Amino acid sequence: MEEELDLLRLLVCETEIEAQVSKGFLEENGIKVMVRGLDSGGSVFGGAVDDPEIELFVSPDDFEKAGELIEELMAQEDEPVPAWTCKCGEDVDEGFAVCWNCEADYQPSGESD
Repeated sequence: MEEELDLLRLLVCETEIEAQVSKGFLEENGIKVMVRGLDSGGSVFGGAVDDPEIELFVSPDDFEKAGELIEELMAQEDEPVPAWTCKCGEDVDEGFAVCWNCEADYQPSGESD
């Protein structure tokens, strides 16, 4: 018999892209995420879904940290990303926060990995 997981709803997303970006960011930071509702008929190209109930769930132990990470992600999305040169040497166009070549994240001046 499969044990039911005790998870808390962290976030409701309006698009599949928002859900995937949020999930990826959390997982990159060590948070396991369960997503419910990705098969709800939303647009592959990021349009709003008919039923905007794409939900991200995390364990109670990770809930506080996950909330802080989501706030950090949303703050990053509010800041425009200029054209930049990645540590791998590739030029990345304005608006893109991830290098197309090595998938490194944009680091504003003064910040490092």
